[in-house]
Amino acid sequence: SLAPSGGPTAGGTALRVQGYRLGNASGFLCRFGTSRVVVPARIEYASSTLHCATPRHSECEPDAAVGLVDVAVGLNGQQYSEPFAYEYAPVSSISQISPSAGPQAGGILVHVTGDNLRPAHPVSGSSLPALTCRFGETTVPASWANVTDLVGISCMSPMRTPGAVALEVTSNGQDFTDSSVVWVQYVEPALSSLQPPAGPEGGGALLTICGTRLNPSPGPDPDPDPDPGPDPGPETLRP
Repeated sequence: SLAPSGGPTAGGTALRVQGYRLGNASGFLCRFGTSRVVVPARIEYASSTLHCATPRHSECEPDAAVGLVDVAVGLNGQQYSEPFAYEYAPVSSISQISPSAGPQAGGILVHVTGDNLRPAHPVSGSSLPALTCRFGETTVPASWANVTDLVGISCMSPMRTPGAVALEVTSNGQDFTDSSVVWVQYVEPALSSLQPPAGPEGGGALLTICGTRLNPSPGPDPDPDPDPGPDPGPETLRP
């Protein structure tokens, strides 16, 4: 088996190839595409797993469109296995997240849209699910959404320290986007009064809401360990 089954055209994805009798050799190699680009591999004897890194797509398939390529492994530098299929995909990026902020307790469903986002590449043996969101340094599982008004990735915000961090995603459990889209986590507001407490059923009443943390502003720049500062005291929101 080969995992993950795909990664970005930029290369550098760490592949794991599992099979039988892989340890009975001395020259471990991985070979990619019609150009037969060869890269060194290392063996993990306990799990009979070969590890190697993918080259750039332009190196192994210079005249082909982005997509599937053959990957084979060699144990003696000469003969190679039957090929596995590996899928190169365009580099992904995030253009928008919705919402862009949520309470420090987490539990907010965040929708991520952008360029070249895709469903998960099948993956096994990884410490992270194939589809993963990363809030700063905190990772959470994600899912692919393909409905009428949304095509992209969805995930639940984690519990974390209030402040602004970068939100990134991956579809193969390791190669994250590098978009630096800002996600803000804040201390939940607390309401102390509402005036007037009632109004006509036809609406139109002007409400004044008082409380604390009604207008959090942790700053525009991602910071993994921000200091939320002292409680600013009561605030008032008016339309």
